[in-house]
Amino acid sequence: KAASPFNYLIINNHSLEKVLGAQCDSKILLRIGLVNFNHIGMYFNTAYGLKLNIENVVSEIIRFMKDDEGSKYKIIVGSDSERRENNSADFVTAIIVHRTGNGGRYFWRRLELGKIYNLRSRIIQEVLLSLDGAKEILAALKSFNAPHFDFEIHVDIGENGETKSMI
Repeated sequence: KAASPFNYLIINNHSLEKVLGAQCDSKILLRIGLVNFNHIGMYFNTAYGLKLNIENVVSEIIRFMKDDEGSKYKIIVGSDSERRENNSADFVTAIIVHRTGNGGRYFWRRLELGKIYNLRSRIIQEVLLSLDGAKEILAALKSFNAPHFDFEIHVDIGENGETKSMI
C-alpha cells in the first residue's frame, strides 16, 4: 500500500472544548455549524480575479507543486471574519499552497452570515468554515497524484488578545 502524501494537523477534542466552552466530539463538531456547508456551492477566487470550483483549485495547486517537485510544500486552510454594524459577519476562507522559501499561491471565498452576536460564535464559525474548506480540498486532492505536502488548518486564536481565553 502506497504511503499517503498527507500529513494532518490534529486538532484534539481538548482544544475544541476550550473554543466551544463545552465537551465535544469532533465528529459532532462538523455537524453543528451555523451553515449547511454542503449547500455553500461557492467558487474560490484567485489573485488574478478568476473564479474556480474546488476541482480547478486543486488542479492549480498540483500544477504549482509539480513545477518544482524538489521543494517542500505546505497547504494551509484558514478563515477570518469581520463583524458588521448590524451583527452580521463577513467571513473569508483561504486555501494557501506555500512552497517553502519560494512563494506560494492562494485561493479565497467570502460568505456573509447574519446575526453573529459574540466573538466566541464568530471564532467557532471560522473554525467550521476552515474545517469544511479542508474537507473539500483533501477530498479533491485524493483523486490526484500530488507530490508530498504538509497540511495545516489555521485557527485564529492566540495567547494574547481577546481570544486568549479560548486556548
